[in-house]
Amino acid sequence: MAATSPHPAFKRLRAERNSARARHPLELFDGELDLLDRDGDETLDVDEFLRAAAFFCMPEADARSYFGRLDADGDSTLDRTEFTSAVKLFYGG
Repeated sequence: MAATSPHPAFKRLRAERNSARARHPLELFDGELDLLDRDGDETLDVDEFLRAAAFFCMPEADARSYFGRLDADGDSTLDRTEFTSAVKLFYGG
């Protein structure tokens, strides 16, 4: 997957979460995919991703572009591995 810089909305959230608690980022997102996965297929499709992005006030065009960069295998879904990579990217590493 090509290097992608976090969207400004994610940078704001990261700063807020980092100031709120000093826990491992993956611990904060443990189970997050399950919460966002509305159809229970253990992946996020673009509509599920757009709902989450809207919560963070990310413009739809930016969210669609970001989703495309995160979808490493090009299957139009984010599986747990791709989602974990996105969380790591979100936290800058």
